[in-house]
Amino acid sequence: MTPQQRLKEIKRFNLCLNCFSKVHSVRNCTSKFSCFQCSKRHNTLLHREQVPQSKPSPNSNSSISCTPSPSHSTPSSIAIQSTSSEGEIVQSCFAAQSKGVLLGTALVKIRHNGLAYLARALVDSGSEGTFISEKLFNTLRLPFKRTAACIYGLNNSTSASVQKECSFLLASHSDDDFEVSVSALVVPHLSGSLPSRTIGPIPCERNTSCSRVVSYFCELSLDAAISRFWEVEDLPRKTFLSASDRFCEELYSATTTRDKNGRYIVSLPFKEDFLAGSDIGHSRNAALVQFFRNEARLLRTPQFKDEYDKVLTEYESLGHMTKVSDPISPGLSSHYYLPHHAVVKPDSTTTKVRVVFNASSRASNGKSLNDVLHTGPVLQQDLVVLILNWRLFRYVFNGDITKMYRQILVNPEHRAFQRILFRQDPNGKVQDYELSTVTFGVNCAPFLAIRTLLQLADDVRGTYPLAYEILRNSMYVDDALVGAHSIPAAIDARGQLIQALGSAGFAMRWRSNGTVAFRGFFRI
Repeated sequence: MTPQQRLKEIKRFNLCLNCFSKVHSVRNCTSKFSCFQCSKRHNTLLHREQVPQSKPSPNSNSSISCTPSPSHSTPSSIAIQSTSSEGEIVQSCFAAQSKGVLLGTALVKIRHNGLAYLARALVDSGSEGTFISEKLFNTLRLPFKRTAACIYGLNNSTSASVQKECSFLLASHSDDDFEVSVSALVVPHLSGSLPSRTIGPIPCERNTSCSRVVSYFCELSLDAAISRFWEVEDLPRKTFLSASDRFCEELYSATTTRDKNGRYIVSLPFKEDFLAGSDIGHSRNAALVQFFRNEARLLRTPQFKDEYDKVLTEYESLGHMTKVSDPISPGLSSHYYLPHHAVVKPDSTTTKVRVVFNASSRASNGKSLNDVLHTGPVLQQDLVVLILNWRLFRYVFNGDITKMYRQILVNPEHRAFQRILFRQDPNGKVQDYELSTVTFGVNCAPFLAIRTLLQLADDVRGTYPLAYEILRNSMYVDDALVGAHSIPAAIDARGQLIQALGSAGFAMRWRSNGTVAFRGFFRI
């Protein structure tokens, strides 16, 4: 057997490369013996003679041009150009602070399952194996087999341990007829700093055909590395809103009103191109197909069907959806139908069947309601910070707003874009409804809901100062994490929060860690 064949068998049985033991790897080998030929940490039977490098062709000529840096601090640059008799041009450039190693790169194609993926290969003549980065391996989802191998570098030091080996076809970027089967080891990273910009290929001055191989260069600045270190330790800075987030904020401030009962009425933040006359397409047929599919599934479990119908009939009885008396012709597209389905959670202690609305369902022209709406800025606070602050109080209580989204009304002009289909009797006619409140599943719903609580805090600041502080600093979406150092202060804060939320139609459920003094005020 050749040394290569012996090495393959040793790896197949997961033996130590030095003493052939089964109980440890070569990294943990305690044998005092090494290779008698090269003194490296492998058995003499696995020693391979070095293959001498081939001399360059006498018909080729090469030129090396070096532009020295004008000062010691300015990075130097080196460009190497080689032209062979066949007209092949190879250009490789790099820049570094002082000295660097020049390695060529090439565009290649990785073929797998009949598809070709473009990648950049690093050509290292000193490497004894083929490697692929874990990022590219995961992106291409290449098949692999388990292995146990170590990669050794300078001074026989272990640079990486490998557990995966994959196989694929490596093809030329310019010649589709050339391909070779490759077995590569999967490593986390192939290099350190990645290229910062591309060096373009030099033009081919000859009339003959020529191929071009262009490499990248990378400039690593110590100042940039130190700068990142200080940025990690820097204090949080004020976040600046994007143009989309500013539009949402300005629209909310300009259009939000309150009805006679104090409930907030908000507008959906449609994108500018949709407001200019863009078409959302037809969506009723897709919603109808989804409704029939969901109904057939629920009919197989009557108790879940009853729960599902109970939720939607509650929508109608509370005024959260209204029946469309004269539906618009399906040929028009000034409305959007939300498909909905049931999510069953038998182990839930509150709601075993939930209704989920899908505002990402594509209409006939490929657009959905979420595609034509701005998402809005993220307004929710950091949960970890809230909990840490909450633990500072002796007496704590929390409450969650009941059906928070459904207590916020949507502008009547925009309710046509929140239509659903529903019938309680499987033999009855399918009816068209419009959801009149903020709907979970629409991408801007979290922004509208949290922004409404912040607006409520500003509106009640003078009347209920404790409620203002809670709504501004102690809310995580619809959950309030409140505390006090005395029972009277806790009861006072709870009372103000109830009054403030009640003025906008919100109701809360409460829990506390309190003692007997809290009975009648909290559920303990």
